[in-house]
Amino acid sequence: MNILQKVVVTVIFIMSLIIRSEVGCLEMFGVGGPEWAHSGDSLELVCKYDLGRDHIYSVKWYKDNAEIWRYLPSDKSQNTWVFPLAEVQILNSTRPHKLAVIVSGPRASGTYRCEVSVEKTFLTLSSARNLTVVVPPSS
Repeated sequence: MNILQKVVVTVIFIMSLIIRSEVGCLEMFGVGGPEWAHSGDSLELVCKYDLGRDHIYSVKWYKDNAEIWRYLPSDKSQNTWVFPLAEVQILNSTRPHKLAVIVSGPRASGTYRCEVSVEKTFLTLSSARNLTVVVPPSS
């Protein structure tokens, strides 16, 4: 490769980095919240993401791969859905970035996952957190 080709490749590489940093797209940073809870506790799991310049297509929450909550802003008649699950009561304060629940038994233990999809590209990213529900022995 001659010097001119090297310069062209370098300029193209630098331009792609500049364009990429200015465009901005979905980034997932994780799910925050407790790792342990007592049966009967109310708790919040927070989905940490940055949309960049994208727009939400959907946000879904799962427990052990079963969908338990969905937000679809394009559906004007009903943009949130709740899918009942034993020992997990989803509270009305749940929002796309925050799952608010009351856990009421050992079957509420498991992996909780937040999945975010964006419009146009349908890029989908997810992150999960394990939660263990402790049930004290009865006297």
